[in-house]
Amino acid sequence: MTKTLARTHLGWVLQGLGGAIVLPLSLTILTTAFPAERRGMIVGIYGGLAGFALLAALSALAITPPKERPAPQATLPGSPARREDIPRVA
Repeated sequence: MTKTLARTHLGWVLQGLGGAIVLPLSLTILTTAFPAERRGMIVGIYGGLAGFALLAALSALAITPPKERPAPQATLPGSPARREDIPRVA
């Protein structure tokens, strides 16, 4: 786990760049590994699987219920009953 939000964002950027590099390379490997007369079928299967993966991910997001967050406590700043959600941030 990272300790700062900037490092988390940097990790997401690196993950996105890695995915952007790997995805086209996998299609290149498939098209060179199969003979010319079967390339259309292979690219079609590849595209179908990519579409199915996108549909599955969007469906999972649509049916997942949102997390319930506790209601904020109404206390005066500086009072002893004040609860801090994020350490070292007032």
